Amino acid sequence: MIISKLFDFQSNSRPYVADAVVICCFDARIRLASGELLRHYGIVYPDLVIIAGGSLALSSPRTDFDRAFVLEQVRLAIRLHQAGRVILMSHSDCATYGGLAAFNGDHQREVAHHRIELCRASAIIRREFPELLIDRVFLRFDSVLGIGDEECAED
Repeated sequence: MIISKLFDFQSNSRPYVADAVVICCFDARIRLASGELLRHYGIVYPDLVIIAGGSLALSSPRTDFDRAFVLEQVRLAIRLHQAGRVILMSHSDCATYGGLAAFNGDHQREVAHHRIELCRASAIIRREFPELLIDRVFLRFDSVLGIGDEECAED
C-alpha cells in the first residue's frame, strides 16, 4: 500500500471551547452568508452540524433518525467542547423545504414558514438543553434575518 502526502499545512491542534454549536444546511450557496454570520457573532470556534435542511432535522424531521442525530451532536458539543450556545440556521430557496417554488416565489411566505420552523426547533433544543443560549437565523442571498424570542412567543 502506498500513501502519498498531498500537501503540508499548519493547524491548531490544541483543545478548544466551542463558541457555539451551529446547525445548518449543506447547501454550498450559503457558505458566504454563514461565514459572515459567524464573524458578525464573533464565533471563532464553531462546532458545525451540517445536514440537509439544517434545523429542519429538529423541527420537521424526515425520519426518526434525523432529530436524534442532531440532538446527539449538540450533546457531544456540550460534553466535548463545553458549548453554551446553539445557532439554528435555515435559508432561502432550501431544496429540502421544496425551495422558493414551494411558496410560489413569495419571499414573505417563505420567511414566515421558516420562522415557525426555527421557533419549533428552538423549543426542542430548549426542552433538551435548557442551559443553552439559542439564536435563530434565516439566511437570504442578500441579508441575514434574526428571529427573536418574542417572535417565537406568538406560536
